[in-house]
Amino acid sequence: MVALDGTGKVGEARLCLIGVDDRPLRPSAAEAVLVGTEPSTEAFVAAAEEAVRELEPPSDIHGSGDYRRQLARVTVRRSLEIAASRVGKAS
Repeated sequence: MVALDGTGKVGEARLCLIGVDDRPLRPSAAEAVLVGTEPSTEAFVAAAEEAVRELEPPSDIHGSGDYRRQLARVTVRRSLEIAASRVGKAS
């Protein structure tokens, strides 16, 4: 979820990661990276990197931990881009 403030910057963001741990995770540090920034690919990439910085997903028959970390990184970035486009401010 991305909400913009009156200046067009990110006023609030919410993320949730599932399938990368034994419970859903909320990467609040990644959310904090976004607050006060212009919604942009660069900001979303920075938030995605922060979201997976300390992530250590398990490996199983469906995928390695490294694969899950990369998938989380890409999914966070794409999800933020979609959320921002829905409020009309993605760049």
